[in-house]
Amino acid sequence: MAIFAILASLAYSGLLTVMDIQQRTEITLQQLARLQTAVSWIQRDIEQFIPRSIRNEFGEVQPVLQLRNTSPARLEFTQAGWRNPAQQARSQLQRIAYTVEQDSLWRYSWRVLDRAQDSRADKIALLDDIKSVEWRVLDEQFQWLTEYPASNVVVTPPPVGMVSVTPQFRAIEITLTSKKWGKITRLFQVAGT
Repeated sequence: MAIFAILASLAYSGLLTVMDIQQRTEITLQQLARLQTAVSWIQRDIEQFIPRSIRNEFGEVQPVLQLRNTSPARLEFTQAGWRNPAQQARSQLQRIAYTVEQDSLWRYSWRVLDRAQDSRADKIALLDDIKSVEWRVLDEQFQWLTEYPASNVVVTPPPVGMVSVTPQFRAIEITLTSKKWGKITRLFQVAGT
């Protein structure tokens, strides 16, 4: 009897260890899947970048792309490809922003490009436990920009009837620093380059 009791005790502790490892593995796989989904979402948005400026809530012209790495880091731009399977009377362009708030990476999207004062953004938390995020943009002269437009540049609308010449961007790089995964850097090609 004593031998069977010892064997049963060893088998039970082995079973608990296997179950604990399986539970940790499932949690890690779920976190990895969420990370991959977030990176895919960012990639899809960036690859559909379109150089379309907008007007903010106060009617001020905003540049085709806004980038800052001061706290909180933020990237905002217009993307094409907002699906419209119901054929609603709306644009297929959408303004997107990514920012970090309360240790989470958030994706903002607006239902209209040129906003009114009551325009609200839809927001989705893509990742949790984010320490920091840094953005860089590769411009047409192959220079890396960590801020766009530069803080000393004033954005003004073009004169009536004139076409605005917008800068071309070749790539956008994101560096995520996560508590779980460490530093992750991804480079995405901008559409049309």
